[in-house]
Amino acid sequence: MTLRLSVDADVWNSHVAATAARLGEVMPVVKGNGYGFGRGVLMTHAAKISGDVAVGSVHELSDVPAGLRPFVLTPVGAGVGAITRRDAVLAVGSTRDLDVLAALGATNPVVIKVESSVHRYGTAPSAAA
Repeated sequence: MTLRLSVDADVWNSHVAATAARLGEVMPVVKGNGYGFGRGVLMTHAAKISGDVAVGSVHELSDVPAGLRPFVLTPVGAGVGAITRRDAVLAVGSTRDLDVLAALGATNPVVIKVESSVHRYGTAPSAAA
């Protein structure tokens, strides 16, 4: 059995625009396969509502247009060859992540990822103070 999803683009665009207007400053998140639409397609929509966009990993930076400032949600870890965007804001969740950025010579701005109740990654809330 095949499942096909059709989206009424006009209705969806109106909903997104109205939601962004109601909430004020928002940051679109475009990661993975772009929720089935493709990251490139959704970047166009993201640019209409914000100057920033969040992506899942540094490997997704190449899909972010020059006019959008990317925020990388997953902390940069070992195995990353290079950071391709100097304007990308990078998440760090440990001193190890800072060591990786230093080894790469990265001078990007960073945000601290505080560990959530899921305990996936991030620094303990008490250590972030």
